[in-house]
Amino acid sequence: MMFECSNLVMGLPKFLWIFLGSHTFLLGSITVSLILKFFFVVFLLKNRFYNRSACALLLLLLLILTGGIIEDIAWVFKLVEEIFFPGAPTSTFAAFFIRIAWGFFALRYQALALFIFMLSGKIFRLRWHQWPFLIISCAIFVLFIGLAILSFYHRFSFEFHAFGITSFYLLFPLMISSLFFTFWELRSKKVPKLIRRQLNIFTTFFVIPTVLLDILQFYPFQFLGFNANTMSVVGLSTMAMALTIYYCLRKIMGLRFLNIHKNVRAKKQFGFLDTFNQFVDELASADGERELVYITKNFFKQRGCDSPRLAS
Repeated sequence: MMFECSNLVMGLPKFLWIFLGSHTFLLGSITVSLILKFFFVVFLLKNRFYNRSACALLLLLLLILTGGIIEDIAWVFKLVEEIFFPGAPTSTFAAFFIRIAWGFFALRYQALALFIFMLSGKIFRLRWHQWPFLIISCAIFVLFIGLAILSFYHRFSFEFHAFGITSFYLLFPLMISSLFFTFWELRSKKVPKLIRRQLNIFTTFFVIPTVLLDILQFYPFQFLGFNANTMSVVGLSTMAMALTIYYCLRKIMGLRFLNIHKNVRAKKQFGFLDTFNQFVDELASADGERELVYITKNFFKQRGCDSPRLAS
């Protein structure tokens, strides 16, 4: 009995790992992630931004989210085909979205690198070390978008080599240099504690998990009997991304890193005594019985209570 329980406990992590890589779970988790990203985009577009730095941050964050949305759409098409048409080759329509997704993948990481650096200062301007990366990322974006549009029905053999080179370039030279220069900027200048906290939250809960999970996805390995296959890592990455987006929506927005309003807004809090004093004043100015009944019912309704039965 103890041996069976031990086997069950030892087999549970492996079962969960396989479940994370199942097509059905991936389709559900990616759909949830897609909805969250879309909600985040709508939230950002509904707010007003009052300075250039905030507008630049908004544009970069929208590029990051848009890139994630395009990648999720490509995964949805691919997973639907594998669930309902197993063994069939990738359709032309799915291949089109995969190319588009790779172009936006490069754009997303470039925007993320600029976004991190911009959080370290009030005024943003491109530095000398950012121009080469920006040019290369834009060239990769144009390459994949051009392949998707101009070569819709044909796939070239060099594309798969381009996928590998692109992933290596984005995950290592681009992100490592971006993090290095960002933290160098923080050490060389006096940066307010609020900005440091914003950057720490964004780096710890968004950048590092995203990069590590993407590294596992593109460079899988075997550890403690677990094969870090692509599908399982994609499932884990999608869940982490969804939770990260929710966390950023609550925490980073609460820190006003996009300066949605001109000034810090404190929530208005009205105590019971203020409401009750207003209620008494309204009673004192009431003209008749009907108005007294209306004022009393309205008072209890605002407090979330059932109004008492009044004699007519």
